[in-house]
Amino acid sequence: ENSVGFHNPSEAGRICNDAVAMASKSEGLLRQALAKAGVDLPQDIHLEMAKYLSDRGVKKLKFRPEFEFADPYGIQPMLTPVSSQGLPR
Repeated sequence: ENSVGFHNPSEAGRICNDAVAMASKSEGLLRQALAKAGVDLPQDIHLEMAKYLSDRGVKKLKFRPEFEFADPYGIQPMLTPVSSQGLPR
């Protein structure tokens, strides 16, 4: 235990913040490149998560909303609107 990784909440928060910032920057750069190539994108992109969460693997596992972790701070809908997630309900 060196207190600089998982057990260090402020460092974990900084890393998560960096990840969100880099993902947002990547999305912006991708949108710029696609716009330059003449591809028109909607503001919110439907992720079609149901396609990837239903009938998974050899056992054909289904999505179980009761196992989904809820965001206790309500930040996730600001990053990815619920309507664009495409989760099976």
